[in-house]
Amino acid sequence: MDAATGIISTIAGDGTDGFSGDGGLATLAEVNGPQSIAVDASGNVYFADENNLRVRRLTPAQIVKEGVANGATFQAGGVAPGEIVTSLQGPESVWVRLPR
Repeated sequence: MDAATGIISTIAGDGTDGFSGDGGLATLAEVNGPQSIAVDASGNVYFADENNLRVRRLTPAQIVKEGVANGATFQAGGVAPGEIVTSLQGPESVWVRLPR
């Protein structure tokens, strides 16, 4: 939402449930169950694409980049500090740790 105007704009998804769009414009992509969003210091937007089992990243130019999680079903086990999780089961939230 634009704080000055109050206008809410779509930043990702074309309104069709599905999976497509990596490498293309975010508003032309299909997503399936988008959940929470987080923004990093570089302006990249991350969101949980729950039913596609992915966390997807949008660049500041609103291009969908390959997700940071690959869509494979998560297998139980520990995650070491600094390790990137590459398998998820229905992600519902994301967060980004910003440098201090």
